[in-house]
Amino acid sequence: MSSAGVYGFQKWSNNLVYFKNKILHLPLGKKYNISIPKVFTNKHDLIGSVIRGIFDTDGMLYLQPKYGRLYPRIEISTISKVLGLQLNKMINQLNIRLTVYTSKRDSPQLFDVYKVSIRGCQMLDKWMETIKSHNPKHANKYKIFIKSL
Repeated sequence: MSSAGVYGFQKWSNNLVYFKNKILHLPLGKKYNISIPKVFTNKHDLIGSVIRGIFDTDGMLYLQPKYGRLYPRIEISTISKVLGLQLNKMINQLNIRLTVYTSKRDSPQLFDVYKVSIRGCQMLDKWMETIKSHNPKHANKYKIFIKSL
């Protein structure tokens, strides 16, 4: 994705799939009801890294024009209610204020979306100090926000 400055690769290994599934207890197939394995949630020193990994892959940093300034919002969306509730608990443990809400979908074939939202300058600063981001897209947006102040 050259527009976002993100590059990737795909590696297939039966041993890697076995490790992720049997050792880390990550499920195979569609992730409708995924949760963070206890091996990660039981260790307080891993909480920031786990949240960062989810944010860097499935999250967004949105800069909304509001009152002539940019207003920051971090959002992570998932169709897994369990994951949404786990993120709520873990982010609360880091004393970052957040809102969790459900976005109902019109079609019966589509799952509801659970959204974790962090809003405002103070919470964005705390997020970037505590959790950070290794995704260049998020880091660049944060730089844009800082320059706009």
